[in-house]
Amino acid sequence: MVDRSSITGEFDPRHVEPGEQVTSGSCVTEGRLRVLARRTGQDTVMARIAGFMESVLNEKSEPERKSDRLADMLAPITLAMGGALYAATGDAARALSVLAVDYACAVKLPAPVVVKASMYAAAKQGVLVKSGSGLDAFAEVDTLVFDKTGTLTTGTLTVGEVFPCPDMESDELLRLAASVEDRYGHPVGRAIVREASRRGLRQVPVREVDFSVAHGVSALLGGERVRVGSHHYIAEDCGVDCSALAETAQSLRAGGTSLVYVSSGERLLGVISLRETVREEAEGVIGALRERGVKRVVVLTGDHPETAAHLLGRLQGVDEVRAGLMPEDKAGVVHDLKRGGSRVAVVGDGINDAPAFVAADVGVCMSTGTGLARESAQIVLMRDGLEGLVQVRRIAQRAGQVLGNCFRTGVTVNTGLLLAAGAGMLTPTSAAAIHNLTTFTILGGAALATKDAA
Repeated sequence: MVDRSSITGEFDPRHVEPGEQVTSGSCVTEGRLRVLARRTGQDTVMARIAGFMESVLNEKSEPERKSDRLADMLAPITLAMGGALYAATGDAARALSVLAVDYACAVKLPAPVVVKASMYAAAKQGVLVKSGSGLDAFAEVDTLVFDKTGTLTTGTLTVGEVFPCPDMESDELLRLAASVEDRYGHPVGRAIVREASRRGLRQVPVREVDFSVAHGVSALLGGERVRVGSHHYIAEDCGVDCSALAETAQSLRAGGTSLVYVSSGERLLGVISLRETVREEAEGVIGALRERGVKRVVVLTGDHPETAAHLLGRLQGVDEVRAGLMPEDKAGVVHDLKRGGSRVAVVGDGINDAPAFVAADVGVCMSTGTGLARESAQIVLMRDGLEGLVQVRRIAQRAGQVLGNCFRTGVTVNTGLLLAAGAGMLTPTSAAAIHNLTTFTILGGAALATKDAA
């Protein structure tokens, strides 16, 4: 049994047969595996992910380039004005008065104050913002790309419905299944055991527990061998007739759920359906983000198209679902969106989302993310849930508004001071004093305005 969740993001262990292809970065969860390496070194999936991330991280963001251009422009303008005035009038005092009034102070100094205060405000709301560029980018985002499993969903399986055969009660069916699955650490088994515990069903003693790799588990219970597993395991390997619930099973599969069969001896006892659950807050968060300017919501997943479509069909506000994607495919989708003119934020929780994080304008990692996912994301939600997205969007947009006001105020006031200094109305000392007083006033106003956003 091979688990590809580190690559695809979906916990969907599969039984592989001789001749099948397996991907580097996968994990053998049960059994043993001998592989013939077709591609090695830089040709492997993990190496391609690392190379892709390295190339993207070397690119400068638009906010960085804009800041560099602004810094290069401000100082020469002030120097040129002072030099031109001295050349025209020969008055050194007037020229020095002009040079004492510098746009850069009032325009650039509020930025670190606003950014640090905004990052602090976000931290109080349970959101870690690593940089000012990430904060600025999230304020401008118009397209949100969500990973499915562990992001829009809880990432754990839950029991949906229990369908016993006519001579069996649903609680008894679940109790027997939980008794057999209790010693088996598979996610399906844990879901069944949790549901039995929630219903207050006491397990019965079992013995001679036997695991069938990638198929199911069985145990002796009162002289009968009770089996829990896939249709293949129960019907084909064990020869149990499952036709009594064939129509029910077909309907459940069409609804995107996974099925677990339970039998005793050669008799079918029933079927248990399992599904992933959408986060309770997901729909409300998407709606709130749309109110704050997000125009498009896309979901990317490595899951099967039918399963993803049925799961997300219960979630309002999603514009598009793309399934069956590898990590580099997700990053490719992000690149396509950006080439179309979108400002993109990617929200995910695993290493498989890391390439998409660095390809996006800003990456947001869930609280469950670890390692490379957290390192490559610019924003990390420290609390389990999506509500932090709304909070950081509000704080980021507020920071942009405050910085815009500071810029306009600084330019307006300093332009007036430059005109006054050029006209000889200010001495170098008074020009410097008024200029610095104006700068500190703008800084204080920026700090207060940003504090209010918290």
